[in-house]
Amino acid sequence: MIEIQFQYVGFWKRLIITFIEMLVMSIPLTIIYRLSVYLAEALGYGPISLIHWLVFFIFDITLLVKFGGTLGKLIFKIRVVNRNGKYLNVKQALTRYIFILAYGVILSVEEYFSYLNVEAPDVITQISLFYGLVFIIDSFTIIFNNKKRAIHDFMAGSYVVTKKSLDI
Repeated sequence: MIEIQFQYVGFWKRLIITFIEMLVMSIPLTIIYRLSVYLAEALGYGPISLIHWLVFFIFDITLLVKFGGTLGKLIFKIRVVNRNGKYLNVKQALTRYIFILAYGVILSVEEYFSYLNVEAPDVITQISLFYGLVFIIDSFTIIFNNKKRAIHDFMAGSYVVTKKSLDI
């Protein structure tokens, strides 16, 4: 079997790309968020506020599966691939986003309690803080392994690499 020689993308570049993605996506996501909150208030059904999270996940997972990266990664010629250099399948992409998906649900639950003008139970706040710690640990794993993989990359069997290393 031939070993593919990837150029792995490290922590700082991934952080900068994520920041740029957040800036670029903030306008459409804010519009979708406002619309989902409006619908939740109009219909009196708080979980509708999850719509903006679902749109975000569907968009990102679609880009990941079809094109090998989210918006920022595509712009910076970075790709998320499996060990064979192929784009992720839907299952791998969902696995890669499981932390973010769970965190989105927790934040939506907190938001719903806020909408009701009720303080969220302590367990929700503790879970939210725990997920913050998980994100920090997940990020630091990128620094401390030679293939620059985060925990979510290990779970999904994914690698974040330069597009140039795939073209060889």
